[in-house]
Amino acid sequence: MVTPPKTSLKLFSSLRTDPAKIEDGIWFENSESGDSLRMRPLMCPQQIKAYIEAMDDYAAKHGEDTRDSKEAEAHCEAMSTATGQITDWKLKDNPDMEYDPSVMAAALADPELDDLRMWVRSATMNKNKFRPEVVAKK
Repeated sequence: MVTPPKTSLKLFSSLRTDPAKIEDGIWFENSESGDSLRMRPLMCPQQIKAYIEAMDDYAAKHGEDTRDSKEAEAHCEAMSTATGQITDWKLKDNPDMEYDPSVMAAALADPELDDLRMWVRSATMNKNKFRPEVVAKK
């Protein structure tokens, strides 16, 4: 194996993210509802792990041949987002309600809440929002 040379250069420094903020998530407020979600970046390691676990659970309950179904995909997408990507919430109409991943997953799976799913994705797909200098301004 080749050992890379040590350097004092901060290579790709403009692409660095704040690891703590990726772990904990950062707050995003929905301008229409006034609700806020603390979220990690889209497709973060925690979300990918949660997706795999949700797929395994779904296949165990419904059979291995269901892994490729639209229902399995929708279930895993909702569960992985609610458990692996979203870490907390501040609900305008229920400010004292503690974050509940099962309630969030149900909301994400609701066909009438497509705007919620799209907002979560669009808010977190750009990793620039998780860079230290951006996070410092939040």
